[in-house]
Amino acid sequence: LRLATAMYLTQKYPDAWQQCLQLTTDAASSLAQMQVVRLQILILYAQHEFAPAYPLASQALHNVGIDLTQYAGIAGRYLQLEPLQRLTDHHAIARLIDRQEVLSAHQQLAMEILTVLLTIAYMLSPEHYLMVSYAMLELALRHGHSAAASKAYSTHAMNLAGAFGDFKQAMAFADLALAVNQKFAGRFAPELHFQRAAAVLHWNVPLSQSIDALEQNTFQALELGNPEYAVHSALFHSFYSLLAGTPLSDVAALMTRHRRLIA
Repeated sequence: LRLATAMYLTQKYPDAWQQCLQLTTDAASSLAQMQVVRLQILILYAQHEFAPAYPLASQALHNVGIDLTQYAGIAGRYLQLEPLQRLTDHHAIARLIDRQEVLSAHQQLAMEILTVLLTIAYMLSPEHYLMVSYAMLELALRHGHSAAASKAYSTHAMNLAGAFGDFKQAMAFADLALAVNQKFAGRFAPELHFQRAAAVLHWNVPLSQSIDALEQNTFQALELGNPEYAVHSALFHSFYSLLAGTPLSDVAALMTRHRRLIA
């Protein structure tokens, strides 16, 4: 698996794929098979082959009891699904921080596969995206927390704000995501802070607070070695500054400053 991973990281995708096929044949356990599938999904994603990645991941998840097909037509019943019925206020949401850490290696790896699959689902359709994001949320609510559970809560927060207009609960879940992430050494901090500031915060407080948070996250992401979310934060910082009425010439200067900093 290390050799296949090295091939993937050096963009030798055909070689990495062939190595994965051999690993699938030789896999001695279901956990080893899931590890190979996770890498295969990454290889397909890197080559923009989204359509075959989804059923590959779906089958691997089905083998550990996660059936994505049960969420078909989810848009019309997302908020009525059973686990969310018990989370009626921000106090109940905040108490989720006390959930136990998930102990099953299969469940942890399932969450990692879902996390990779989420971006692919976004590229396929809104329906696929909601199905995967809810599967992540349900896994965290039913089986406990891992580092990736923070991404499940953050994604749910963005869904609540962007698709369902529940801004207060969205804020509670965005804050929960940061708290859960902190319990696992803050691995996803730049991503979670960006999502909170860009998609949730401005629905609850003045836009200026989102602008400040995005600027702060631009620097934090760079300090933590995450240029992807430094760029995202810088872009939305400039965009929201324009929406807030900052003169176009000042926004252009701001973008130039960000570009020099990140480059």
